[in-house]
Amino acid sequence: MQNLHSMRFSDDRESRSLSQAIVAVMRTRGMSPPNVAERMGSGRNRATLYRILSGATRDPKLSTFLDICQALEVSPIEVLQLAGLVRHQPRETDLLEIRLRQIFRKAQVLPEAFKRLVVTQFGMIVDSVEDFEKETRESPGEQH
Repeated sequence: MQNLHSMRFSDDRESRSLSQAIVAVMRTRGMSPPNVAERMGSGRNRATLYRILSGATRDPKLSTFLDICQALEVSPIEVLQLAGLVRHQPRETDLLEIRLRQIFRKAQVLPEAFKRLVVTQFGMIVDSVEDFEKETRESPGEQH
């Protein structure tokens, strides 16, 4: 599986195809084409997905593309940015950010007690980083 930090497509590189972007997200998620096809549902067959992944279908139907994105739990705009098809965004699309949003979506459907645990743990981490950054700014000459 590829490292999330190394999977960054930027405007200065050769544009990726839609199929390459989908494959990159699949690898990040640890999903295989059969996993994605199964999660797509709505009567789509595996052959359609394989044609898109192989590049044989370069311009899939919007409904198919949306089904793939939903199966991968990623927004369509993020996939289009990864493919280099949408360039108006001032920032790069980072697969680590996509993974972080996926984790938050999963946390939102947890039982209340687990939601509180996630918020507490994540809050402690963010607060610690903010405190460290504040201390570093206030006393730049001192070592911590």
